[in-house]
Amino acid sequence: MKRIIGMLRLQPGEGRTILFLMGYLTVICFGTSIGIALSTSLLLNQVGATKLPFIFVGISLVSILVSAFYTRWVQRLGSCRFYSRFLLSACGFLLLCNMVVRTDLTIASVNPGVFLQYLAFFVFLGLDIMHFSTYCQGYLNPLQRRRLYPLILSATKFGGILGGLSIAPLIEGFGTNNLLLVWALVYPAAALILRFYESGTKQISREKRGGQKTTQSLLSTLNDGFLELVRNPFVFWFAIAIF
Repeated sequence: MKRIIGMLRLQPGEGRTILFLMGYLTVICFGTSIGIALSTSLLLNQVGATKLPFIFVGISLVSILVSAFYTRWVQRLGSCRFYSRFLLSACGFLLLCNMVVRTDLTIASVNPGVFLQYLAFFVFLGLDIMHFSTYCQGYLNPLQRRRLYPLILSATKFGGILGGLSIAPLIEGFGTNNLLLVWALVYPAAALILRFYESGTKQISREKRGGQKTTQSLLSTLNDGFLELVRNPFVFWFAIAIF
């Protein structure tokens, strides 16, 4: 263990941070890799590939709109509270979509649950990419971020590979609709990981208390969201990719 810590150049106390943050990304990426594979398959089965370009345009517009309000949400709630509420809300939304997918409800020959869970993947992924960087700033100083962030982000590959390899055997055992529940349930599991991490880790800078009123106008919020989109390379390239 000491040899591994030496190879990774970890300082005392950093092992816990690496463990929890990599664990969080592994769990999230495990679920999202399952979610995008199954939701894409269900959507293509109903709308076909020819309508996907129009769907991507709609997804891009929704993602940009959500990103515009991201700054205000974090300012009001604080980084940790925003993350927990986001993860639990994502779970609730996907569970609702799963209930609709199991019905015969259709709008323009498409089950709304199938479309909404496909949209949710891109919106949730965009928010998670955006906020994970912000969240880490509360627990890692600039030098630690430069040194540890690449290692932490490597967990996204591990989680994605693990999820991809698990899809076929899990579908055989649980079926598509039941497997989509796994995608939903990884969000509260990830929230629990962060909760354990926060309970034993002190933030670098104290956050503003959530719930404070803000006088920021809608136009200012949209401007802040656009600046966040431009300044954050993860968000910028994500927006370019889905557009």
